[in-house]
Amino acid sequence: VLFRSVSMTHLLLTLVSALALSTANAAEPAPLVADLSLSQALERLVDDSPLLAEVQGRVDEVQAGARMASVGVQPMVVATGGFAVNNAEAIVSLGNILSTLPVPVDPATLPPDLIIQPKQQWTAGVSAKVPLIVPSAWASRSAARRGVTAARAGADHAELSAQAGLVRAAWGAWVADEQVTVLNSALESARAHHDSVARRTEAGLGTPLDVLAAETEVLRREREWLGAVAQLDGARRAVGGLLGVEGAVRIAVPDVDRLPSLGSVSASEHPQVRANEAQQSAVRAASHAAAWRHAPTLSASAALMASDVAYPTGETEFWRVGLDLNWVLYDGGARYGMADQAAAQRVQAEASGRRLALDLSRALADAEQAETTARQTLALAESGASTAAVAEATATRLYEGGLARSLDVLDAQQRRLEADLALAGATAAVASARVDRLLAMGQPWPTP
Repeated sequence: VLFRSVSMTHLLLTLVSALALSTANAAEPAPLVADLSLSQALERLVDDSPLLAEVQGRVDEVQAGARMASVGVQPMVVATGGFAVNNAEAIVSLGNILSTLPVPVDPATLPPDLIIQPKQQWTAGVSAKVPLIVPSAWASRSAARRGVTAARAGADHAELSAQAGLVRAAWGAWVADEQVTVLNSALESARAHHDSVARRTEAGLGTPLDVLAAETEVLRREREWLGAVAQLDGARRAVGGLLGVEGAVRIAVPDVDRLPSLGSVSASEHPQVRANEAQQSAVRAASHAAAWRHAPTLSASAALMASDVAYPTGETEFWRVGLDLNWVLYDGGARYGMADQAAAQRVQAEASGRRLALDLSRALADAEQAETTARQTLALAESGASTAAVAEATATRLYEGGLARSLDVLDAQQRRLEADLALAGATAAVASARVDRLLAMGQPWPTP
C-alpha cells in the first residue's frame, strides 16, 4: 500500500512538474520598447520626464508672477478711442451775443461758436503714467525675482532627485534581471539533479522519496522563476514610467567598479541650499516691501486727446502733463499685517535653512557609511557566492559517487541560490549608496 501511494504521488508530481515546466518556458520577460545606455536615459529624462515638465511649469508660473510684480515700477501707456451721440447739443454763439452790443463789431473778428456738447463726437487719445518713486513696488519686484531664483534652484534639485530615482530604478531592474538569471540557473541545476536522482533510482541506488524531493525542488524553482520574471517586467515598466514611456525599458548600468567619482563638497552650491538662501532673501525683500508701504509714491503722467469737434478751447487737440503724489495715511492695518506676515516667513525660512544644513550633513554621513558597509558586504557576498558554487559542485560530485545524499545536493543548491541573490543585492546596494552620496552633495550623475 505504501509503495502504491508513493507511486501515485510520484505520478501526480511528474504531471504537475511537466505542466509547470511548460508554463515556465512560455513565460518570458515582456518585449522592450527601448534599450538605452544610462547616459542616453539621463538625457531622455531631462527632455521627456513628466515630473520634470511639471516642475518646469511651476518655475514658469513663478516667473510669470515675478513679471506681474514688476508692473508697479513699469510705465503704463493707454490708448483710447470712442464715439458718442448725445440727446441734444449745446452751442453758445458768441458772435450773436457780441452783435447785440451797442458798439459796432467787425464780423471778421467775431469768435467761433463755443460747443459745450456736440450732437455727435469722435475722440481718440493716448495717456502715459511713469512711476518715479515707488519704494514698496521696487522691494516687491526684488522679492519676486529672488523667488524665481529659489524656484530655479528647486527645479535643479528636482532634476537631481529625478536622476537619482532613475539610476536607482535602473539598478533595481538590473537586480530583477540578475534574479531571473540566477533563478534560471538554479532551475536548470534542479532539473539536472532531478534527472540524476531519477537515473540513480532506476538503477536501484535511490528511493522514490528522493525523486519526490527533487521534483518538488523543480516546482519551487519554476514558481520562483515565474515570480522573478513578473518582478522584472514591473521594474522595467517603472523605468519606462520615469522616462514618460509606456512599456518596458531596459537601461544598461555601469559596472560597480566604474561608478562615477565624487567631486569636492561645497555646501553653498547644493541646489537645496541655494533655493533656501534665495527664499530667505525673498522673504527679507518682502519684509522691506511691507515697511516701504508707509512711504509716499510719486509718478508722472501725460495725456494727449483729439476730437473731430472742437473743445471749449476752440482746439480739436489738447495735452496735459503732471506729477501725482499719493500717500496712504491709513489702510485699515493691512500694512502692519503684511509686515507681521513677512517677519513670520523670515523666521521660518531661517529655521528651515538651519534644519536643511543639518539634514544634508547627516544624509552625506549616512550615505558614506552606507557605501562603506555596502562595499564590505559586497566583498563578503562575492566570497560567499564563490564558496557556495564550490560547495554545490562538491555536493553534486559526492552524490554522483554515492557519498552524499540527495538532500545534501538540494541544500547546497539552495545555499548557492541565496548567495547569488545576495551578491546581486549587494552590488546594487553599492551603486545605490553612491547615488545617495551624489545627491547629498548636490552633484548630478555625470554623463559623457
